[in-house]
Amino acid sequence: MSVQIHDISMPLTPDVAVFPGDTPPTREMLLDMQQGDHLTLSTLHSTVHLGTHIDGPCHYVKDGAGVESMPLSLGYGPALLIDAPGDGPVPASVLPEGDLPPRLLVRTHSHPDPNTFNPKYRPMSPAFMDAIADRGVQLIGVDTPSVDAADAKTLVAHHRAGVHGLWILEQLRLADVSTGLWHLIAFPLPLADYDASPVRAVLIGPPGR
Repeated sequence: MSVQIHDISMPLTPDVAVFPGDTPPTREMLLDMQQGDHLTLSTLHSTVHLGTHIDGPCHYVKDGAGVESMPLSLGYGPALLIDAPGDGPVPASVLPEGDLPPRLLVRTHSHPDPNTFNPKYRPMSPAFMDAIADRGVQLIGVDTPSVDAADAKTLVAHHRAGVHGLWILEQLRLADVSTGLWHLIAFPLPLADYDASPVRAVLIGPPGR
């Protein structure tokens, strides 16, 4: 059986949507071979919460660690992809029976266009975050801009992640991937003390269940 490799990262184009109030990506050309320079050299200006990214604990926990502190062992290994369509915060009842791997990916189908911010995407409920932590999950990945609602001020899902030491992977592109058990590869850049880092996230399979 052939190996499937799915790139589940958002394309980082000039049109990619960012959270309202955040810094969209722009490129400053310092040197340009098309303009006669001897090489091309550019600078990226952007939020670190760009496209598919991992939140660092300091994003939602006062005095929390930076994104570079994520154990590399969490960036590679078995990950279960589940479906959670519908409205309202994702409840714990969507979780399957049986053992869960350390990495859980949740497809809500609620933020399909990477270039259009949809404020009505489906967040995770605090009960869901508690339940996955109780069952041994250490990294939660979602296909939405955040595990909390777009207008949330208390960030209850993030705070539950902080209580449990859960790592959060956001803005995954999961529409074309079958549910089941895959191998995930997703590593943050070692941005010391930063609150997030873009990642190139990949699933390798086929799914095991």
